[in-house]
Amino acid sequence: MEYIDTYHFLNPHLHSTPTKELSGVKNIYSITRNPPTILRYDKELKMITMNAFKFSSKIFEQHQVHYPKHIVKVVTRSKEGFFRVINAFTLWAHGYFHFLTEVLPSILEIAKPYTIHTMESKFAKEIFQWFHIKNTINFEKPSFENVKESYEQQYIECGNPSPQKIQLIRDVVCKKVSFTRTKGILIFRRETIRRILNSSDVLDMLKRVFPTLEWVIFDVLPFDETVTLFSSAAVIVAPHGAGLTNMLFSDSGIRIIELMSLQNPNICYWHLSELLKNQYCMIPCITENGNFQIDISNVEKLVSSLL
Repeated sequence: MEYIDTYHFLNPHLHSTPTKELSGVKNIYSITRNPPTILRYDKELKMITMNAFKFSSKIFEQHQVHYPKHIVKVVTRSKEGFFRVINAFTLWAHGYFHFLTEVLPSILEIAKPYTIHTMESKFAKEIFQWFHIKNTINFEKPSFENVKESYEQQYIECGNPSPQKIQLIRDVVCKKVSFTRTKGILIFRRETIRRILNSSDVLDMLKRVFPTLEWVIFDVLPFDETVTLFSSAAVIVAPHGAGLTNMLFSDSGIRIIELMSLQNPNICYWHLSELLKNQYCMIPCITENGNFQIDISNVEKLVSSLL
């Protein structure tokens, strides 16, 4: 599958550097994206983001985003071949966010019974099982030896999935899940970067601000239990990281509060939250060694202001 940079090639109005249009992209459609709510360090966050990714200021305004339609490409590999395969082997497919927003929608769209080739991960089999995908899985890059045809997605948007791809996931989720909006979820990261060092204090603060919710910390759960937990979410609070991908299994319109490193911002979960029509806000934080030491009194005022 081939990655494209939708901001460079399909959205030159959002980019500060001139780029050539991507040849061969057909069936483009557009959606309106609202600006993110940034609760502090607004100017600094925007400047750092624009400098790092060469965005224009329009990225933080209401704007149109253009996407290519989800097109299945059938590639003839060998006229003498015997087999057909699904090529879902992408650069970042071992990551939870990229697997769910890139690999999974591609396989749901292709919907063929052939062997799936994708990168090895600890969650792929669980996710395929939950989504009723019963294909044989091969965790190796396809060599295409004796392969007659390869089925794959023509375009993959890295970090900015299209509404069409997310809807493929949501169609399955909404049939299998009942949403309740009874819990607040604080996501804990086991990784050595982007951790909330005073997470217990943050949890106490959230209980004060949202006293009617049952607050839980999400750490590590089997995939089916993860879906069940996030289906009950009314508020999700998290440092930037893959755990935020689980908003895919929550009701649309919930509140997302993302703690963002001011020094190293990344806005991919704003994109995802917008597609799910959530109430998204970002709290930029000055991190130390990549981790968050939350100034509780200030952040409590900021979160309370949302209400």
